[in-house]
Amino acid sequence: MKTLCTLLVLLFVTPVLAADSNSISITSPPSSTRTQNWTQVEAKVLKAYIVNDGNAVFRAYVAMWKDQEVVVSDMRARSNLKEGDSIKFMVVRIPTHRDGQDSEVLAFMLSPEADVKIPIFRPVPRALNVQMENVFFECRGNELFYVDKNGLEALFKPMQAAAGPNGVLRQANAVGDANYTIDPMSVSLGVMRLNPRAGVHGQAVADLAKPTGQYQEILKQLDPKKFTISFIHREDSAEVLQRAQQIAEAAGFTTVANPKPLPKDNPIMFGK
Repeated sequence: MKTLCTLLVLLFVTPVLAADSNSISITSPPSSTRTQNWTQVEAKVLKAYIVNDGNAVFRAYVAMWKDQEVVVSDMRARSNLKEGDSIKFMVVRIPTHRDGQDSEVLAFMLSPEADVKIPIFRPVPRALNVQMENVFFECRGNELFYVDKNGLEALFKPMQAAAGPNGVLRQANAVGDANYTIDPMSVSLGVMRLNPRAGVHGQAVADLAKPTGQYQEILKQLDPKKFTISFIHREDSAEVLQRAQQIAEAAGFTTVANPKPLPKDNPIMFGK
């Protein structure tokens, strides 16, 4: 269940990225499956957008929802539907706050169990541990970076304590790890904002499968029954995202990623 909640959070790309553990209540309307944060519906494909550029692919479909045309994204590009085919997709409602009031953002995604027209690898179904933890990676510049959320939070908490009641912290030295520094101004917001360290490179696509590489070493230390691999990916990093997911899933992990890539300048933020 935590995997679903994390997926919903990854959809909300700015300003806060967080993992929540909301409970799910299910009812059964005649033509859809409704939960607290998402609804699965079925409709007909009105138009298919299928684009290929070398080994890069794009898949999206137009369908009707509540008498409105919507674009349904297939971020993993594993489907091959055509006009008139039946399509199952998720209508996701992401809580947000804007213009001084509570609101929601809508996202439309191809359902994971939707039928596809091309052969794909399907991992053997297994029960997920409800206490599964998330291990985060960022895909930026078509390179993979490990986001040590727990380690960075251990550095962030003393910064909060040092800020005092007014939440203001001025700090000359950059606090962080090898990949990121923590923005001291974010302390007043109650969130941890991460800035990439200048000149630091992650793992290239060709290096992800190397047994001695950082990605493989991290995966070896994790139990697929206890950890989910979560990817925060940006507009320039579809290739490294796809390869990293393939490797993790082949090792037995469940993976999630934000369906819509983040713009390159959007910060990573963790908080409540």
